[in-house]
Amino acid sequence: MHCTFKKQGRPSNQPLSEKGIYLDISFFSSNIPYLAGRNLVTHNPQPAMTINLHRLDDAFHLQATNADGLTVETDGGLAIGGQNAAMSPMQLVLSAVGSCSSIDIILLLKKQRQNLEDIRISVTGTRRDEEPRIFTGIHVAYTLVGDVDDKKAERACRLSMEKMCSVSLMLKAGGVEITWEYEVLNA
Repeated sequence: MHCTFKKQGRPSNQPLSEKGIYLDISFFSSNIPYLAGRNLVTHNPQPAMTINLHRLDDAFHLQATNADGLTVETDGGLAIGGQNAAMSPMQLVLSAVGSCSSIDIILLLKKQRQNLEDIRISVTGTRRDEEPRIFTGIHVAYTLVGDVDDKKAERACRLSMEKMCSVSLMLKAGGVEITWEYEVLNA
């Protein structure tokens, strides 16, 4: 636990108590309310996320490792001198959109007691021709397999893409147009 008491120099977005004291409490694993003036404030900052990368060959093959020791590899294509031994970073972005959104959908349908047996997602990205070759559009096509109510499936997909999926929302904020469609296949 980290507590800091300051009489001045508080960040402008932080509350100040009636006595002019700024209370900064940082908890990384709990959501603890505290009083700031007359308002009950919940402060739950997320710790910074760190990924460490190291080179696996003398070209572009890299391994990224998170704090839990989980890894993923990336590589450049043959056209630039890579070995095409792993997905490119831009392919990982598309994978991140699909996997982030699928987690949302699985959780939402599970809460609604829907029998989702499988979820298949096709994510297609369109990039501009000039450098940097950023995505200009992404289309996500969901296939939900199982005994799933169509309205609940549509709502889960919509909530994920419009309110929950951090990856797609971040890309949208950067100007990427993201569209989606879904279908339900009874198993």
